[in-house]
Amino acid sequence: MPERAKLIHVYKASAGAGKTFTLAAEFIANLINDYEAGDAPHRHQLAITFTKKATTEMKERILQYLYELSRDGDFDDGFFQAVRCRVRPHVTDRQIRERAGRSLLQIIHGYDFFHVTTIDSFFQSLLTNLAHELGLSAGFKVDLNDGDVLGKGVDRMLRALRHGSDVLDWVTDYIEERHEADENWNVTSPLKKLSQELLKEPYLIYGDSLRNLPLNNVTVGNYRKTLNVIKKEQQELLSRQARELDDFICQTAGYAAISYGENRGRPFIARFAEWTFKDFNKESQPSATVKDWAENPQKMKKKGDKGNDLDGWYEEVSRRLRLLLETIPAALRQINSCDLSLRHLNPLRLLDVIDREVVEINRENNAFMLAHTPLLFAKMVTGNEASFVFERAGTQFRHVMIDEFQDTSTLQWKNLRNLLVENISQGNSCMLVGDVKQGIYRWRGGDWTALAEIRTDDLTEVKHLDSNFRSGRVIVEFNNRLFVEAAKALSADERETAESSTKGELEMLYAQEEVHQQFRKKGGFVRICVAEKKSGSEERADGAEFSAERELGEQILRLRAAGVPYEEMAILVRRNSEVQRILKYFETDSVLKDIPLVSDEAFLLSSSPAVQTLVHALRYIVRRDDGIAKAYLQKRISEGGVEALQNLFEEWDARQFDNLPFYELVERLIRIFRLHEQTGQTPYLYAFLDAVLVFLDENVADIKRFLEYWDETLHRKSIPSTEVDGVRMLTIHKSKGLAFHSVFLPYCEWAVEQDRADDLLWLHPEVSPFDAIPLLPIPMTARAANSIYEQPYRREHLNRRIENLNLMYVAFTRARQNLIACASPPARSGGKTMRDVLKESLYAPDSTLKPGYGDLSLLETDDCRIVLELGSPSTAYLQEAVQPNSDSVKAKDRNPLHIVPTAESLNFVARKARISFRQSADARRFRASLFEDEEGENTSLSPEAEFRVRQDEARRKGELLHRMMEHIGHAGDLERVVREFVFEGQILEPRQREETIERLRRAMLHPLAAEWFDGSWKLYRECNILSRDATGAYLCQRPDRVMMRGDETVVVDFKFGRSRPAYHRQVRLYCNLLRRMGHKHLRGYVWYVYDGEIEEVELDSC
Repeated sequence: MPERAKLIHVYKASAGAGKTFTLAAEFIANLINDYEAGDAPHRHQLAITFTKKATTEMKERILQYLYELSRDGDFDDGFFQAVRCRVRPHVTDRQIRERAGRSLLQIIHGYDFFHVTTIDSFFQSLLTNLAHELGLSAGFKVDLNDGDVLGKGVDRMLRALRHGSDVLDWVTDYIEERHEADENWNVTSPLKKLSQELLKEPYLIYGDSLRNLPLNNVTVGNYRKTLNVIKKEQQELLSRQARELDDFICQTAGYAAISYGENRGRPFIARFAEWTFKDFNKESQPSATVKDWAENPQKMKKKGDKGNDLDGWYEEVSRRLRLLLETIPAALRQINSCDLSLRHLNPLRLLDVIDREVVEINRENNAFMLAHTPLLFAKMVTGNEASFVFERAGTQFRHVMIDEFQDTSTLQWKNLRNLLVENISQGNSCMLVGDVKQGIYRWRGGDWTALAEIRTDDLTEVKHLDSNFRSGRVIVEFNNRLFVEAAKALSADERETAESSTKGELEMLYAQEEVHQQFRKKGGFVRICVAEKKSGSEERADGAEFSAERELGEQILRLRAAGVPYEEMAILVRRNSEVQRILKYFETDSVLKDIPLVSDEAFLLSSSPAVQTLVHALRYIVRRDDGIAKAYLQKRISEGGVEALQNLFEEWDARQFDNLPFYELVERLIRIFRLHEQTGQTPYLYAFLDAVLVFLDENVADIKRFLEYWDETLHRKSIPSTEVDGVRMLTIHKSKGLAFHSVFLPYCEWAVEQDRADDLLWLHPEVSPFDAIPLLPIPMTARAANSIYEQPYRREHLNRRIENLNLMYVAFTRARQNLIACASPPARSGGKTMRDVLKESLYAPDSTLKPGYGDLSLLETDDCRIVLELGSPSTAYLQEAVQPNSDSVKAKDRNPLHIVPTAESLNFVARKARISFRQSADARRFRASLFEDEEGENTSLSPEAEFRVRQDEARRKGELLHRMMEHIGHAGDLERVVREFVFEGQILEPRQREETIERLRRAMLHPLAAEWFDGSWKLYRECNILSRDATGAYLCQRPDRVMMRGDETVVVDFKFGRSRPAYHRQVRLYCNLLRRMGHKHLRGYVWYVYDGEIEEVELDSC
């Protein structure tokens, strides 16, 4: 067999085409061909995948195939022949087996150099080796949780806001924009969501252009001013033409001389003349009647008007109207371009500030964000430096293989392409495997265009793997026809105009030669149900109410009756919310409730009662007034444990847990609530404790911060799932790479493309003066279709159509034998859905079934639904899923490297900690004032120094008492609050504790104070009151204690020094502010706690 001359091999592998088989054959063939070099050839071969699961599977398959090749067996074996055709001709069959065995040993003994890795891991390894050249300090770490870092950047920016700063003004503008849009004024969460834009590749690639251009008030102000001038000029141009036309009509024959002139002509022209638009893009479009007037003056004549005296007048009106209509499109394009460019200028400035805060956080923590890794290499790796990168990586790869190539992002492909070019220049090979039709990860940067654009040339060989080894004949042939028709249905969408540069592109991706597959397995069953009305709102011919959930349940029972086990079935959904919809329906149905359903959400930490108990316990420890957490714990306590729980609450009230290490605290909570004794909770508890350790590695042991981490990220973490005993439910995205005997798609009705206000396109304006800011976030609205951003907008919509068709393709190709789909109309119309695509793919415009679907039969058709079936429910190949490889090897020769995972039981052993922590006397004294005299000590201080010591001591004690008063709600809180301060180390000596209690108790004996602490008041302690001064600047006032009871309001300020008039003015100011807020019956007091005196403040008259 001649050696292959081409160095780049591209395999376009449709679903079920044996992609992993081909990759393994190529990898092993390279090992055998390079074996003569004698230097462990696996060290010089790189295979890149996109998920850890795919990496593990590929490694296992390579090792398994190497073992089987090394054994004496049939030379006609399929995999042996796949390797044979790739190996050099002079290598004999016997040598292939010998080299396979030796390569297996080399890999096992040098497993660290077995380079099958994810793309992120590959770039991280290069980052480590090139740290010095990239300017990274020693010991840096790659932060895998980019979202957490962005959140910290937002928090840091908000904390740094200062009066008079530009950033405060920008945040205020952002709040006002949200307020005008009737959105929540609290911008913390929206800003954190907005900060995710910093991870998008357009911003990563071109963000430097913004950083080099200071987005200060001058730059943004000039840009806004310039665009507003353009917008105003266009508006004035249209208004002037409309006024001139209106004046001409009114001063001559008038609108009454025009057919429908008063009803259709006058309102249209007046909107432009007076500029009274609510929605300019819609209301500026002329009606058919107005268009007819501009094209044919005779259309203005009223019926029965046979006179010709006004013909010249009609022609002049038509000419002027035509001029207005010709001006509208260009003006509309300019106005839209201005509005879209200015829409997110404020958020853009805030993004720039957040970006700088994130950079500073990473610098302080010696960390590097995972999303920035490809960017760093893109800046460094050029064609001339690729060899240096390989050299610094510690190896020279002779072969590079990339799996799931359609999921590479633009930056990733840019980096890999440079490395591939370097590899090819050395005479080495590269292999790319992918399928554009399975590109469903565009939301995380996946870009399938690189794969779609590859063609055969002098260096490149493109092959199609056109056999399907997964699905039965019926399913394969149905999909062959369906997706060609579906692409045509989507290409006919009204968004794709004749001028569009994207026209026909979708049909090319789903051309017959790209979609068609040869079946390799028999059997198969397809059922398609297309509802004609909203699900749950109609009745079938038999009188029963139709719903997608009932259709799903009936078909599950039908397959179960045919002999398909529940665990061989899978329900695929577009969104997680649809899982809850199914669960809720099945739980309330008397027939379907016995069907076992298993969702991937069942394996989330948040679904574990034991973990939820821990989280609620931590919440209660942090906040004793958290009634929800307390009620949850009371429900979870075991029988007879109510008294023990009450004792536990009292122990927490005494802050006994504050000195416990965080990990030990969690373990102690597990023992207290006996969570380890709950059935099935052990895996969740171990996973939660592991997460605690990970958290402590990167953060301080702060319970509040951990609870934030739980709310933001950890609650979505799942435990490794084992065997699934029931019908599995998962999203289409999670199903990619998996196969199931029977697949149900109950909601094949998601929107094809839908503009959402929060969708942004990062674009580079190419027209002056819009390009004064080189990168802009443009909202994805219909207005973009008539602006300078038209082409990127249409490209984005094409990509959305492709992505949604890809989702449907992935879902329809997961089934091995049974495929059942149901599609209902959406609750409200909002554009084309996949239900429409499915129906148009099956039916011609004349409502007849399209040819080419074989024996597809129409079972039902009425006003309710259309049901089509092809084949009959199949139970074939069930054993294949249970015992893989059972037909290929004998029991005595079973591959020892083929490991079938088995579920293992876990036991949680709760042991009490044997280590106790005690604070030394020196450490306790360290927290005391350095000036405080200890008993028995002789001090010799000058009178001035002694005065300063006593003054500082008095001030410290006053501040301590002030903080304690903040925590005392009623008289019964006194001892508890003092006890908390003792545990915090703020009160050290027993004598000081007793003196403090006595001093405060004596102060509360005052008749007024006794009333204030009787528990009958609603309290506001240290709460801010916001106001503005004469210049409009924000002012913040914070009274110590505001008490309300009925219509009575009392303001008290605690003081620990001498009486001063300023104290009265301060309380008077508080009362005036409260009066402006609507409080009428006000009293104000200054309480000198040391002296036990209370002075009432004379308030201003109303």
